[in-house]
Amino acid sequence: MYFNHNIQFIWFAAMQEGPQAPSALAAARKMVGNLPPELIAQMSMLEMAPPYPIMTLVRFGRWDEALKEPGPPAAERYARAVWHYARGMASAGQGDRAGAATALDSLRAGAALVAPRHDGQHQSGAAAGAVAVSALAGEIAARGQHTDEAVRRSRSAVAEEDSLHYDEPPTWYWPVRHALGSALLGAGRAREAETVYREDLRRHPEKRLVADGAREGAARPESRRRRRRGRSALPEGLGPGRRQAPGSTY
Repeated sequence: MYFNHNIQFIWFAAMQEGPQAPSALAAARKMVGNLPPELIAQMSMLEMAPPYPIMTLVRFGRWDEALKEPGPPAAERYARAVWHYARGMASAGQGDRAGAATALDSLRAGAALVAPRHDGQHQSGAAAGAVAVSALAGEIAARGQHTDEAVRRSRSAVAEEDSLHYDEPPTWYWPVRHALGSALLGAGRAREAETVYREDLRRHPEKRLVADGAREGAARPESRRRRRRGRSALPEGLGPGRRQAPGSTY
């Protein structure tokens, strides 16, 4: 188990570095390969791992590949719910609103089946499922240019993520503040977006993906005026050639 935990840390760290870090997907597949279904059936906390590959592909905007990923067994209720989340994100990224809405319905139904203490340890599967529902609803709203709803849903996802118990690496697959910052940029609220990104950088220093979002927010006129009043410099981001939409999401 501790060996797999080390792989988990490699995966999570690589997920913060962007598409130039192929080790993220390699670590995700290695982790899943080390956890057969019969072992997961005995330790429900391991259900966090089967969605790693599809979540990695979604994180980096590889929609077609993500939608080809097979789903976990129905008995793995938490893993299955997260798989629906990832498929919804990929469908939304492709502009398939109907597919995204169907995935959101499946996610809501699946999350309702997850036991509140599904991992038998300290984390709430139901709470993590709530993060997924709000985050996907926010993404669908953002892709549909419903900016106020996107911000509202994303704020809910951030509050739900913050309510999760501390764990290493964190229970949710990436900080949903990235999506909130992107939604705020899409709504023309650059000053608020910069604040959200800086809060994430405070929690996770030197994170390259979120630094790009913070830099974009800081570059807009309203934030430039505030930065002249003494805002700190931002860490280096991904630089030229990044494949990102505004902010820190694809």
